[in-house]
Amino acid sequence: MIYFIQSHPVVLVYPRSQLIHKCLLLCCFLLLILSCKKEQAVMVTANYNYVIVDHNFTVPVRVDFANSSKGAEHHRWTFEGGTPALSTKKDPGIITFCNAGAHRVTLEVWNDDDRQIKTTTLQLDSAVSTGFDARVRINNFAPAQVQIANKTIGATSYQWTFEGGDPSIKYC
Repeated sequence: MIYFIQSHPVVLVYPRSQLIHKCLLLCCFLLLILSCKKEQAVMVTANYNYVIVDHNFTVPVRVDFANSSKGAEHHRWTFEGGTPALSTKKDPGIITFCNAGAHRVTLEVWNDDDRQIKTTTLQLDSAVSTGFDARVRINNFAPAQVQIANKTIGATSYQWTFEGGDPSIKYC
């Protein structure tokens, strides 16, 4: 700063510590003003995909889960009837279900701003044990009549094929 007293310039010199102090105050003030920008909330989307390992839907069923959620920092999986039953990993990997029926799978994802849940129900079939008894009704010579008793366990529909027989295919 320069002041003129009776036509003579007078130079005021601040001590170095005061100059540093004023610069620090100015920097703090600018930082305070610039850091007041409003934060925007990060929204979360809960989503996942799964693949039945070896396309085998009969128990025990192994299911490979892959997380495709967006914006999440935390994850909580629940697998009703699955092993393991719970997971906090982003991608839990392969889960085994040992019982037939409906099994709910739930993924809950969240961050500091948002929380979302996705639930899917898997329908798993019981193990199928195929079997039948065949008994010739009249004689062992063609044309023979054969009585077949279905001993299959766990199936809900059937397709029988009788090569060269009448009928050749039967649906039940």
